[in-house]
Amino acid sequence: MHQQIATATAVGGALLLLAAGVGHLRRRVHLAAVLAAQRMVPRWSYRPLAAVVAVVEVGAGAGAVAGWLTASWPLMIPASAVYAAFGVYTTVLRIRRPGTPCGCFDGDSAVSWSVVVRAWMFCGAVIVAASAPGADAAVTDRMVVGCAATLVALISRLAPQLVGVGRPVRTGGAGSRR
Repeated sequence: MHQQIATATAVGGALLLLAAGVGHLRRRVHLAAVLAAQRMVPRWSYRPLAAVVAVVEVGAGAGAVAGWLTASWPLMIPASAVYAAFGVYTTVLRIRRPGTPCGCFDGDSAVSWSVVVRAWMFCGAVIVAASAPGADAAVTDRMVVGCAATLVALISRLAPQLVGVGRPVRTGGAGSRR
């Protein structure tokens, strides 16, 4: 049972990563504006980093979903690494610049502790799901886990807004569309 919970959480995180990456690919200028507002990386890197982050999110999310579908658990490792990087980045961002936007899902909400926890939760879930004995699952188990993963992705996407943390923040710059 714990294996299925970890796997559902990991796959939910992969779906979330994939969706965020697609959104960031579509609105790279917005993500670059968020990076500018955060002031955590050099100015020259805003646009290239926005493109790289979006591609990495899509690749890691798609790879993790493919790993789950084919029971090739090493394909999930990049998703765990991406979430670990997001965990470190959002932790530092929350401590150093708490009022700045987190950039999650093209949003302008301020970085919150729920965003930090979400990143670390998905990082850990992938590790647990991939390292547990008997990681291969029957088709029925995959369907159940898939449904649960979709629910996890939706809940974790909406949770910061539902609990009222993270207020909207202006990103400024010419790339910001409202």
